[in-house]
Amino acid sequence: MRFSNLVGEFHTLLPRIFNGFLVGLISVLAFSISTKYLNLNNKNSKILAFIIGVFPILGYTAAHTFRDIMLVFIIICTFYLWSQFKRNNFFGKLLTVIVTVAFIVISLEIRAVVAYYLLVIPFLFILRYSKLNIRSITQSLILLLILYVLFYEEFILFFYNTYGRYSEYLVSGADGLSNLIFSMDLFPFGIIFRTAYAFITPFPNLEQIESLWLSIGTIFQLLFLPYLFIAFKNNKYFELKIIFVLIFISIITTTFTFRHIVMYLPFAILLSGQAYFESGREIKKTVLIISYTIFIFLFIFYSIIKYF
Repeated sequence: MRFSNLVGEFHTLLPRIFNGFLVGLISVLAFSISTKYLNLNNKNSKILAFIIGVFPILGYTAAHTFRDIMLVFIIICTFYLWSQFKRNNFFGKLLTVIVTVAFIVISLEIRAVVAYYLLVIPFLFILRYSKLNIRSITQSLILLLILYVLFYEEFILFFYNTYGRYSEYLVSGADGLSNLIFSMDLFPFGIIFRTAYAFITPFPNLEQIESLWLSIGTIFQLLFLPYLFIAFKNNKYFELKIIFVLIFISIITTTFTFRHIVMYLPFAILLSGQAYFESGREIKKTVLIISYTIFIFLFIFYSIIKYF
């Protein structure tokens, strides 16, 4: 809005066009991460990039004036830059640091919690690139201790304020199963139900064209959900897994509005896609049967709760 005032009056079409442009860049970055970080071939990388670029919830969010698409771009761009940090020359490394600092400043202006993600990403890759000896581990622990001392109280206060505010908002606007889940205490069972609910959000709805389009994405999520769990069976791509888990947990325990899932969705698709392309034919058949069974069970269960 501030930038648009420099060239004229603000119009809601401007952020929509900008969001569409960013979705294209996110897709390009997903292709680069697939080829250079996940080591997939060009064909499979293009498939993952295409899926992310046309995924319904990303397109739906981009078609509105929400800022989430810009935040997704900032996160995934930062991740890509640091994944290539070791390969760069001095000027490339310096540029990565400058861009990361700029993104942190922008994130603090838009949504402060994203700045925490951007601080974690460099730390993960620096830890990966450094030799794991007593000195490097000690330095990492000291850095974590300093961050803990500096930000512990602010983080706890931010978490509880955000959790309390959004829990009231979610309960007031929900009914049925949603109301039951969001009215639960976060621990010990609330976080489990929120995790399960996140994988079926937005829930398939065949009553409206807009909802039908979003439902296609949710069905896709359910069918490929087992591959996300398969991806965590090995110790590869540690940084991608940590960032996904960090964003996922922070979303489901605080805001949990359906458009916020776009922040962790590209990382989930990359992990699931990598596991899918590495799986054999028998595993794919088994996963398809399991996914279809889970989908049918959830559909029947939700229908019973909602209409009976």
